[in-house]
Amino acid sequence: MRNRTLLITGLVFLVLGLTPGMPIPIIFMLFFAHAGGALVILAALRFLFALALGWPVATALAGAVGIAQYFVVVALEPGATPFLRRMFLSWSEMLATCGGALMLSTAVYPYREWKERREKARWDAIRREDEAQWGR
Repeated sequence: MRNRTLLITGLVFLVLGLTPGMPIPIIFMLFFAHAGGALVILAALRFLFALALGWPVATALAGAVGIAQYFVVVALEPGATPFLRRMFLSWSEMLATCGGALMLSTAVYPYREWKERREKARWDAIRREDEAQWGR
């Protein structure tokens, strides 16, 4: 998934989750807002990591950070009231879920790259065959 797609999807989810008066149940609006914020944060992290490490490694690292922060938040349990604790945990859970999805996309990346190379080699072979046939 491209970073631009990740960012636009996150912004759309944020708008859906934060727009009052939407014909969506309130619990889903909360999930949309959390998912949108998580996707925007992961896209920003991925971009920053990609400047130094390259896109595949940046994708894996951003996903790992998204998952790791969940365990930190669960261990610290921030928030003075039970409501704030639940909000932090809900937000953290969504960030970890989006990080896990990003990690799955990292697993698919080598397969997709291999398939593209195979397809390119196939078309190159067809082109060479055509040149050999018509070049005589």
